Amino acid sequence: MIQSAIPVPFPLSGSKGFEQETGRPLTILRRNTDGTLFVRRDDANCAPSWNRAGRASGNTTLEANEVVETREETALGILARKAAQRESRKAKRPTRARAKAGAA
Repeated sequence: MIQSAIPVPFPLSGSKGFEQETGRPLTILRRNTDGTLFVRRDDANCAPSWNRAGRASGNTTLEANEVVETREETALGILARKAAQRESRKAKRPTRARAKAGAA
């Protein structure tokens, strides 16, 4: 019988997260005693280490506050959300042409 993997709660070792600055997906490999996290980058730019003939170039150490649980918490997610809010405000605001047509 094959058992499926059990999801690990964030930010424990084995859990998934995102790099806060770039939004790159990560897997937390280890929590260091100094409060940093040893992580593996899981995106297309840096394939998991077992796909790279044993090299661990995708592994790095990050500060705990540089790793977030969801993509929406990343800097890119925040910018995208602000851009969407700006666009929705623009859509609600009448343009001069629409204002003149409505006044006539």
